[in-house]
Amino acid sequence: MTWVSRHVVSVVVVLFAVAAMGGIYAYARPAYHQSSSEEAVSMSGQRIYTVAQVKHAFASHGLLINSVTRNGDARTGTTILDERHGRIAPAWTVSLFGPDGTVYFSKNMQGYIARFGNLMAFYGGKDPALLTRIRAAVADLQQ
Repeated sequence: MTWVSRHVVSVVVVLFAVAAMGGIYAYARPAYHQSSSEEAVSMSGQRIYTVAQVKHAFASHGLLINSVTRNGDARTGTTILDERHGRIAPAWTVSLFGPDGTVYFSKNMQGYIARFGNLMAFYGGKDPALLTRIRAAVADLQQ
């Protein structure tokens, strides 16, 4: 007599338990849902700001833009404006996005962030006077 024939009830119970767990797992299996830390925004239909408009608004508050960096083409690329002093990283930046692009904005950025139209202004410093001037320039652009 084989082992299986001597333990029929035990084998049936174990097979039933394995089948039941497989069925439960197949029906109610856990799924991975990534929490989105980004927000996708299409630039089509957004108000389009130009480099000249941004330079004018910031200059009227004593903020000189002396660096303009373009990445990609004019329709879908990014233009980054800031004030640089040699190789030191800028304290603040203004990014202008092309009118046909889709931009993914992080929801976890820290610091002052203003985002409207195709523009995002960012300041990560702690100088309240500089932050006040940046906010004023941004407010001028939003009018």
